[in-house]
Amino acid sequence: MKEMNNHIAILYRYYLELILKKEKTIEARFSNVKQPPFGKVFKGDRIFIKETGGPIRGEAEVNNVNYYSNLSHSKIFEIVNKYKDQLRIKDDFLNIKLESKYLTLIFLQNVKKVNPYNIKKKDRRAWVVLKNHERIFDFF
Repeated sequence: MKEMNNHIAILYRYYLELILKKEKTIEARFSNVKQPPFGKVFKGDRIFIKETGGPIRGEAEVNNVNYYSNLSHSKIFEIVNKYKDQLRIKDDFLNIKLESKYLTLIFLQNVKKVNPYNIKKKDRRAWVVLKNHERIFDFF
């Protein structure tokens, strides 16, 4: 049996609020290179949801993950249109991501709000994979 990993996902407030209200049930991560969460997040993993420049505000469990590579504009539009109601991506955000070559779709379940708490994250990564048995407070 695969060991579960913990992750920290940093999100803009708009998208974070939609996840906490359970209106956005899929988190999309676009990139030009293979970087986390691509290939690093799996069903059963736990995600700590952190607001950009702010505290951890929620947690979620990964229900499923889809990985896509060698993307084109048309393939991105096809994927986003298929899941548009669950993704809730704004057009201006999508337009910025059209040159992406990789996409990770993370299907969320058991989303819960937590009392906000700060961590000492000092880098600019938008996704952090915590190492085996590493807790969120051990990392920073």
